[in-house]
Amino acid sequence: MKYSRQGVTIVSIIDSSHPRKDGTYPIRIRVTYLGKHRYYPTGVSLGELEWDTLSNTRNRELVAVRKDIEMAEQMVRETVNALIEDDMFSLETLDRLLRRKSDNTLNAIFRKRIEELKLIDSIGNSG
Repeated sequence: MKYSRQGVTIVSIIDSSHPRKDGTYPIRIRVTYLGKHRYYPTGVSLGELEWDTLSNTRNRELVAVRKDIEMAEQMVRETVNALIEDDMFSLETLDRLLRRKSDNTLNAIFRKRIEELKLIDSIGNSG
């Protein structure tokens, strides 16, 4: 789940420095450029064991979570690539674009996915 292009690295991480009350940790997308980081929420929280097994799991619920994380990561990657192509990449520009998109696109994607999970009675992954 690591992507790199022209000095910009994108990777999904478990943010173990910010535990949730339920013992899970938020999964974030970290973008690194020139030694500086920006973190973008995915809307997903997992326990450390779930995170460690996420890439190889066959558990249906975790596969769905993995796909959600991959969708969020893909959105970040596409935005980074567009900025690089236009020779406009900076973390500040990326931050402005993704913060605006996250209000619409990322949250909309996750709200839709939560509704899908509720419809198939997979409530455990909907929050």
